[in-house]
Amino acid sequence: MAFVIKTGDDIRELMRPEGPFHPFRKPRAFIRMPGLSPAEALAWEQRLENLRQRCGCTSGAVAMGLFAVLFTLHAVFDSPLATSSPSLSDLWLRGGVFAVGLILSALAGKFLGLLSASLQFRRACHDLLYRPSAIWAVMPNRSRPCCSGR
Repeated sequence: MAFVIKTGDDIRELMRPEGPFHPFRKPRAFIRMPGLSPAEALAWEQRLENLRQRCGCTSGAVAMGLFAVLFTLHAVFDSPLATSSPSLSDLWLRGGVFAVGLILSALAGKFLGLLSASLQFRRACHDLLYRPSAIWAVMPNRSRPCCSGR
């Protein structure tokens, strides 16, 4: 599904979440705003598309890798299992904690990556809406305020 942006209201619509169970899902945006050159519109489209395509996998992988490194360092240096002969139940318990920790860290990293992408997407939409060269095209009913300080 594509979304064509022609006015400031279209940008505001794009900034809203699709629903409570899909807060990060956004349609592909095509920008056809007056006062925007085709090259500038394409640059904004690519910026929004890049943010829209982020899935959180990189941050999930980083979080999972960080957990694995920290767990390994803990097991090697701080655990009494490193200096003594562990029982089979201790090994199963540590293995279970490790597996659950990997899954939870990946999910937490993915969620944080999606949240970050969503906030960056909203910020990019805000920047597009209120950029100085197009603010009067987006909101044509307002008169230009005096900037000279008089």
